[in-house]
Amino acid sequence: MNKAKITISILALSFPMVAKANVVWPALYTETKLYSFPIIILSLVIEFLFFKWLFELKRKNAIIYTLVANTASGVIGLFVRPLSGIAYEVSLGAVVNWLFN
Repeated sequence: MNKAKITISILALSFPMVAKANVVWPALYTETKLYSFPIIILSLVIEFLFFKWLFELKRKNAIIYTLVANTASGVIGLFVRPLSGIAYEVSLGAVVNWLFN
């Protein structure tokens, strides 16, 4: 890989850490509103193009990598997201409620 691809990859990988992008996916899966589907499809297309460009994959492999990565993220998030809410309620949430109650 050349330096430009490495630099763009590092920058692209740093954005989800700041934006907490993987937290949104499980919420979109369980949401019943129809406007979440275009967002999911658009993000899958963007990730497909990024995988295809960065790793120089064939179309079929890029589709498989995109679907597997997002399925794993969504399944893990379906379990971790509720647990993080419980952890918040018994830690920082208890302090916030105590301060402002």
